Amino acid sequence: MKPSKTHNLRIAHMMAFATAALGSVSQAWAGVFLPDGVAPEAVSPAPSVVVLGAEPVVCVAVSTGRQAIDMTEKIISAHNRAYSFAKDNGLKLGRGALEISARYEEPDGSWVTDACRSVQAHPGRSFPNALDIKVYQVAGGRAVQALHRGDHGTIKETIDKVEAYIELRALQRVGPLVEYHFNHKPPEEIEQQISVVTVYVKW
Repeated sequence: MKPSKTHNLRIAHMMAFATAALGSVSQAWAGVFLPDGVAPEAVSPAPSVVVLGAEPVVCVAVSTGRQAIDMTEKIISAHNRAYSFAKDNGLKLGRGALEISARYEEPDGSWVTDACRSVQAHPGRSFPNALDIKVYQVAGGRAVQALHRGDHGTIKETIDKVEAYIELRALQRVGPLVEYHFNHKPPEEIEQQISVVTVYVKW
C-alpha cells in the first residue's frame, strides 16, 4: 500500500525531533500529560476518564493546515525552537513532543496549534527575550484520554473516538485537545509509534 501524503508528512515531522525526544526517555515520568505512575504504553486505546495534574509547557504558535505543503516545515521549526529554548534556559524536558489545539482543525480547514515541549516543572519566572515563545501551564483536572498506536497521520481516528465518548456521556469540554507523540519509528516499524490523545472535560 502506498503511504499517504499525511503519513509522509508526519514521518518527516517526527524525524526532525526524534533525537530530542529520545534524549528525554530516561527521565522520570514528569511532563507527560499522564496519570501518576502510568507509562504511555499502558494507556488504553479505548477512551476513558483520567485525572491529570497541571502540566507546564514551552510552545510556539503555528497556523497551517493538516494537508498544507508548509505544515511539516512549520511544525518542525516550532518544535525545534521550543526544544532549544528549554535547553538553553535550563528547563528539564519531559518525553517527546506535542501539539495543543482548540480542535483538530478549523471549519475552513486550517490548523491553529501550539507546537510544544513539556517540561518537568514550571520555571516560576519570566523570560524577557522569549519573543513569540510561550511558557505556560495547562491546568490539571479530568480528561478523556486514549492511546493512538501507529501512523501519526491517522491520529484523527483516535480523536474521533475520544470526541464520540465525550458526546455520548454528555461531558463538557473545558480545555484543549492535546496530541502527545512519545516516539518515532521508521516506516517498517510504524505500528510501534505511540501517541496519546487527551481532551479536558468536566461533568
